[in-house]
Amino acid sequence: MIVSASILIAGDLINLPITNAGPLSSTPAQITCSNKTMIGTVIGASVQQDFNLNHSSYVFMEYWDGKGNSWYEEFDATGAFSSGWYSQTSTYNVSANCVALDYYNPGVGYLYFLNPDGSGINWINGEVPTFANSHNLFIEQGIFSRVTSVGLPLAVLTKPACNARTLLGTYASTAFEYSNGLTYARLSRRSFDGKGSFTYREDAVTAGALPSRQSGTGAYTVSDNCRIALFYDGQTNAHYAGLASPDGGAFWWVNSQAIGTVSAGKSQRVSLASVDNSASLP
Repeated sequence: MIVSASILIAGDLINLPITNAGPLSSTPAQITCSNKTMIGTVIGASVQQDFNLNHSSYVFMEYWDGKGNSWYEEFDATGAFSSGWYSQTSTYNVSANCVALDYYNPGVGYLYFLNPDGSGINWINGEVPTFANSHNLFIEQGIFSRVTSVGLPLAVLTKPACNARTLLGTYASTAFEYSNGLTYARLSRRSFDGKGSFTYREDAVTAGALPSRQSGTGAYTVSDNCRIALFYDGQTNAHYAGLASPDGGAFWWVNSQAIGTVSAGKSQRVSLASVDNSASLP
């Protein structure tokens, strides 16, 4: 329905058409959710904190089957040690109002607000004494990892799609980093060649200090189940561990070094081309 309204501008009476899509009393349709809404694979990375202000990080991939069953694989890092990759099963329940609980241990779970269309989740960690939060989008409705130690039937597994060429082009990210009592804001950019090599530039700043800058080269590996490892400047121990999306659009990571540094984040591909990451440029 189209109606008009009159307003006075600079002494002139102007008629303006107004489009009304429907009655003012109309309300949005209410959507309900169920376990079927929560199906597919997400990847995420987060830093968590305990009551003593100690930080740790983890990167994970989790799959929900739409029937209340899930499994995940995860890599944890505290700045003093790393767990390596491990996997576990869990159960979940989605209520009609699109709130879900995912139970990794009896009586302990993560609380999710689920996108009603099933496209993603916002969550908080309910495991005392640590707490964390994040937002994750489902990257696909299927599952692409070959982890079978948790008892997943082979029928639900699809062929992995990741290799070195999955990471191709330039990726950028920002993150907070907790290192030996200081908090840094870090800006990172990496250009991958799709063959196992990359260049990087990282700028960091903390309160009361001038920004610092690093640049260099590195090597990387990508396994068929999309796990990644980044090795900086000829090092033999991985600087970062993480997971890539099968389409190469992003990867999620944690700092896996045992040097007192905790950080985690998501790096998004910003270009299929490489850029000059030398530190000499502004």
